[in-house]
Amino acid sequence: MDQPSELASIMRVLHDEATERKGTLEAGEMAVANSQLIFKMITAKPTEPHMVGPAFEPHAQAFIASYGQLNVAEDIQGQIEAHNNLVKSCVACHMNFCQGPIPRIEKLYVQ
Repeated sequence: MDQPSELASIMRVLHDEATERKGTLEAGEMAVANSQLIFKMITAKPTEPHMVGPAFEPHAQAFIASYGQLNVAEDIQGQIEAHNNLVKSCVACHMNFCQGPIPRIEKLYVQ
């Protein structure tokens, strides 16, 4: 089996983190977001070169901005909103570049 690309590996780690954060938020607890991998997304090598393009960097920057909002939220509801905005930014990017993971990503929304 082929090794995942650098970008795919980063996204898998971030997905695992988001899954854990979703559970924490649904339990009514504040979550910590402190991954440094988010800053590597912009330069990480994708699985296929066509999976990034001129629109990728603005999407990645939007993701980084949304991610930062997780730690400035003052309460659970604010953090849930920030988390859901982060998930929304993932879906928006994947609509342009790699649609396959979208159903899995959409399961990350906190209701």
